[in-house]
Amino acid sequence: MEKKNLETSIIIRTKNEERYLEHVLLMLKKQTYKNFEIVIVDDNSTDKTLEIAKKYNCKIVKIPEGKFTYPYACNFGIRESIGENIVFLSGHSIPINTKWLENGLNNFKSEKVAGVYGYPLMHYGVSLFENIMYFFSRDFGNRRFIISNVKNMKIGRLGPYFHIFLFQWFPITVAKKMKIGALGFTNAIIRRDLWEKYNINEKFAGGGEDHDWARHWVAKGFVIVHEPNFKVYHSHNHGLIGWIKQFIGWTKMTEEIEFKPQKRNF
Repeated sequence: MEKKNLETSIIIRTKNEERYLEHVLLMLKKQTYKNFEIVIVDDNSTDKTLEIAKKYNCKIVKIPEGKFTYPYACNFGIRESIGENIVFLSGHSIPINTKWLENGLNNFKSEKVAGVYGYPLMHYGVSLFENIMYFFSRDFGNRRFIISNVKNMKIGRLGPYFHIFLFQWFPITVAKKMKIGALGFTNAIIRRDLWEKYNINEKFAGGGEDHDWARHWVAKGFVIVHEPNFKVYHSHNHGLIGWIKQFIGWTKMTEEIEFKPQKRNF
């Protein structure tokens, strides 16, 4: 298929992702929807990441050393891509099946949809604590809901997973009541035409840029869709201490911070 006719660009952020990247690319090649390119946005990998990417004929763009932030990497990759649908993945987000991309893109039949995201399932062999966290939040990932009001998009002091955890014991109407982050760029799709009007905000250097972009367009009357058939395997193998640090990080996600390199963890 000629590049100029490609509808979708899959932007994959990488930094020493040799462990999972080939699994990611294999699943992408097996997708029922074929009209896409793969753009690897690499942050100076020193392992076999780029060798694997070349094997699968990915376009590779390299972030200048010391320039990495989450939003910078997203904008950098989009500018090097051509698709009207922009898919974000991390280098260890593995689509769960061959209809993953088709299921995600089907939501854009409505012009009111600005973005789509899916729940991350855990990789095999993760820590006991991470197993527990995902066990109590699994029901959330199986629900399709639409976010259409910015009042329902507050992350909360203890982070989104804490609110997901509470949801298991206090069931409420998700779209109206649950206050969590939205559109996680470890597994999401956005529209290029909307990105051209509002780029990913690079003031959110340490994270939260995905929530900011979603909030911007929801405030203008668009919606964000959580699609239960658009899941990936994605986890960090955090123990209790790692999750505590993650929660602390989430409390800062809605604060605009200066554009400067941050320690990456995606």
